[in-house]
Amino acid sequence: MPVTNKQRLTVLGATGSIGVSTLDVAARHPERFEVFALTAHTRVAELAAQCRVHRPRFAVVGDVAAAANLREELRAAGLATEVLAGEAALAEVAAHAEVDSVMAAIVGAAGLKPTLAAVRAGKRVLLANKEALVMAGPLFIAEVNRETLCVVRQTEQVVLPERGAMLGNFGATAIDAGEAWVTDGEYPWPLPTETKPHPKGADGSVLLGRIYWE
Repeated sequence: MPVTNKQRLTVLGATGSIGVSTLDVAARHPERFEVFALTAHTRVAELAAQCRVHRPRFAVVGDVAAAANLREELRAAGLATEVLAGEAALAEVAAHAEVDSVMAAIVGAAGLKPTLAAVRAGKRVLLANKEALVMAGPLFIAEVNRETLCVVRQTEQVVLPERGAMLGNFGATAIDAGEAWVTDGEYPWPLPTETKPHPKGADGSVLLGRIYWE
C-alpha cells in the first residue's frame, strides 16, 4: 500500500447537508483528504454525481435494487467504484482498515451501528448525529484506551437491556463516588396500529441501570 499523509474519509450520509459540506472541504484541500467511501440511503442520482467528482473506492446505498442502478451508472461513467448495499456494508466501510476518519452524518437511529463500528475499529469519528449518543449512551459502558482513544471491545458491559424499542433521552446520576444510575424510557408499546405484544418484550417501561465503580 502506498505511503500517504492524506486522511482517508468515509462519509456516512454523503448526500445530506453535513455530508455535502464535508465533501466541499475535502475538495478544497486535496493535499490533505482522500474520499474513500460515500454512502446514501435512497438519493442514488446525487450519490452518483458525488462519485463522479470524488471517485471513492466504495459507494453504499440502502438496498440491492438501488445498488444495481448505481453500479450501472458508474460503470457507464468509467468509474471503478465498488457499489455495496445494506446495513452491513455501512459498517464495513466505516471500519475499513484503510480509513482514517469517519463523518457520521446519517440522520436518526440508522447511523448508530456504522458509527459504533467505526469507534470499535479505532477511527477518528466526526459525529454529526446526536442519536448515536442518545441511543448508545445507556446501552453499554466500556474502557477507552488512553493512547488510541478507542473503545476496548473486551471491556464492554451492557447497562440497560435492548428489547427492540427505540429509547428516549437518557439520564445519568452520580449517587456517590462508587455508584451511578442510568435511566431511560422505551417508546410506548403497543403502538396504536399494533395489537400483539412486542416480539422482544418491550412494553414502554422506564429502565434503570445501577453502575458500581471500582
